[in-house]
Amino acid sequence: DIFLNNYTTAYEQKNLMAFSRFFTVNATENGKPLNDVLPAYAELFHSARTLRFTVSPNKYEHNQGQLHLRGRFTIAMTFKDEVTTSGQGDITFRLTDTTPPQVQTLRYTFDQ
Repeated sequence: DIFLNNYTTAYEQKNLMAFSRFFTVNATENGKPLNDVLPAYAELFHSARTLRFTVSPNKYEHNQGQLHLRGRFTIAMTFKDEVTTSGQGDITFRLTDTTPPQVQTLRYTFDQ
């Protein structure tokens, strides 16, 4: 999937400008406006030495001019102080039906 490949590549490259372009101006992440969470991304991208992020889609739906993508994600990070962390969980995107698609709503949860 071209969208997911480009999205995860921008994330792994820690390119906040490129990453933010995947979202509409009124996008939300876990119910919060994207503008409220962008500073957390900036901090993460600055403090991480490496990021590995993958999304494995399980289901695509197209209805009412929107695309819904559900799947699983995995993330692994090494910080500049060599501390490592990783996680995985469920992820859901609601995307615009445009070329290229943009994220309107992003929801994810980490497995416990």
